Parts: sequence; structure tokens; C-alpha cells
Amino acid sequence: MRYVFAVALAVICFAGALHGDEPSYQLTDSAVSTTGDKVAGHIGACLVGQRNKPKICFGLIKAIDGDPQFTFLILFRTGGKDYKPTGVEGEVKSDDAVTTIKDVYSLGKSKLPLTLETKRDPKTGQVAESRVVVGDIAVTGKEPGVVVVDLAGDKPSYKLVKVALPACKVDLADKEHTTWAKAIADAIAELKTKSKEVTSLAD
Repeated sequence: MRYVFAVALAVICFAGALHGDEPSYQLTDSAVSTTGDKVAGHIGACLVGQRNKPKICFGLIKAIDGDPQFTFLILFRTGGKDYKPTGVEGEVKSDDAVTTIKDVYSLGKSKLPLTLETKRDPKTGQVAESRVVVGDIAVTGKEPGVVVVDLAGDKPSYKLVKVALPACKVDLADKEHTTWAKAIADAIAELKTKSKEVTSLAD
């Protein structure tokens, strides 16, 4: 059986949208569970904005006894222009084998189309394959890389830079998100240390 939901997805926006340099966070398809002092969960997608610009978009997953891991990362080149993140709309399709989430983030003058596809073993329910499509670029776990979205031209363009994803220090247990800004800054700094191409392409 297939289910289709065409909705304006609920977006969770956290502190920062009205406070200058403080970041804002727009999350979709996220869940967190705790067992004692342990936490598990996932974020399907989180768009981080700062100073009226998109800073990074990421997904992550964390097992109860494991470290958090990024599932994808997107950086941006804005060319000094304002592209304030203002919301997201999406569509969810799901059956016993595949769940597809199509998000479209509004960036003021532009949009960020993002598709998250998860394939499961119909017998066990375990994830067999996952794929993220950013614009016209497909990213899978088999070939890790970062997508750089160039918003400086007449229309957005997308480039996949093949580089190992950085360590993920985003704490799902931090409900106030007081530690997230540093964790994200550390991830971006690590990426730029690993890749001169990322440094040259992204803000």
C-alpha cells in the first residue's frame, strides 16, 4: 500500500531568526528518543541560516550506542547576496519498501529542492539503501561528498565535491541547541581543511 502526503511540512525553527548573528534551524523529518542517559534519533534535513543567508544543510543519524553521523552535507555560495531561509514545503510518499520525502526550502529569491529516498528490506524493515538528491545532484553513502549550491548566478547551480564527511558533533540531546552552532562551525572548518575545492567554492 502506498501513502502520499502533499503538505506544507511542519518546520521547527529555533532561536536566532530575529537575533542578528545567532543561527536559525529549520528541521524536517526528525525524531529523538532517550533511554536513560543515552540518546538515539535522526534528522532528515536541517537548514541552518545565519545573517540572512543559508549556512549549511545537513542530515544525521545516531544509534543508541553509536556516535552521530552526517548523512549528507550542503554548503552554499551566495556571492554576498541575501538569501534568507523562510520556510519549507514538502511531499511524502511511502510504502512497505520505499519512503520518499521531497522538500523545497524557500531562500527568499531562490529555492533549494531536496529529495530524501530510503529503501528498506520488506522482510526485515532494515534500511538497505539511502539516497539524497540536491537539485540535479544525487548523493549516496557509497561515494561521500559535499554538495555546494551556488546561488550567486541567475539560477542555482550544484556541484558535488568528493570529500570524506567530517566528524559529527551535533548533540541530539541538546534540546535548546546551545551547542549546535559550534558543532556546525567545527564541521565546516574540518571540511575546508580537507578540501581546497570546498574552500574555494563555498562562503
